[in-house]
Amino acid sequence: MTLRVLIVLCLFISPHLFSQKLPLINALALRNGAHVVTTNQSLGQANSPRVPAGTPEALIDEDLKNGWTSPLGAPRLKSFVFELSDAFLLKQIGFNNEQATPQQRNRSVKKIRIEFSNEAHNRGFHIEYTLILEANSPIRLMGIQNVKARWIRITILSNYGHPRFTRFNEIQAWGVHANTSPAVDLTGTWQTPKGPMSLLQKGRKVTGCYPQNKGSVVNGMIKGRQLSFDWSEAGTQKFGKATLVINQTQNRLYGIWSEGQLANPYGHWVFIKKSDTATNCSDRQREGQAQIKKE
Repeated sequence: MTLRVLIVLCLFISPHLFSQKLPLINALALRNGAHVVTTNQSLGQANSPRVPAGTPEALIDEDLKNGWTSPLGAPRLKSFVFELSDAFLLKQIGFNNEQATPQQRNRSVKKIRIEFSNEAHNRGFHIEYTLILEANSPIRLMGIQNVKARWIRITILSNYGHPRFTRFNEIQAWGVHANTSPAVDLTGTWQTPKGPMSLLQKGRKVTGCYPQNKGSVVNGMIKGRQLSFDWSEAGTQKFGKATLVINQTQNRLYGIWSEGQLANPYGHWVFIKKSDTATNCSDRQREGQAQIKKE
């Protein structure tokens, strides 16, 4: 294992230093397909229209009003493993340790360990950084040396003295895809928080449907590994948007969804591919109609 111990106070690199190079992606963000694999704390609801404040997902939702909070009475030794949508060459890691008020600075994370693996969520963590973070600090970005990773393990080792809990706002990992994006075919049946969903891809366009509440997927577009679409339900008159990223093995989609016209607030969605066959949407709609009548 490569061990790198750093004292990180105000020695972070400004993100503007990287602005003239290739655009970097925050690989550790829900909207870019990252998700929590393991944690010693309960997760939020996968179909909630908003990422709940205090949950592990709030560390990567890019909403600084949320943030993660430790369970009361357990302020340290919290561990999280995040899976990225693909292997990335990571060039920066970032942390937001800001608290609601300066008086709450003792709730800030002090010592943290970050490990990277390109093998699996539970092995192969060969590169490790142990950092001392600045209390109550806004986002700080630190340059790292092209670390190739698909899994990131974060362990909170201590805080700035609060005896009962710790609060951490956001974690980021900026980089570029380590591999060339392969051709993506989303056609098939996917298990989703909305029930079975049938998707049909023609070129870059994607349409679909699901029986729950006579749901439809329209205006779908695939760009690289990212799928964006609008959803609507005739049974509830609800509608919204979704952005998901297909994983490296092309059997799962991870991302975010919102309800209504606005993209915020948003929740997170997970789709699991069940077959390569797309069910006829008229059949799906009839199934949904029967479900509504039964209810």
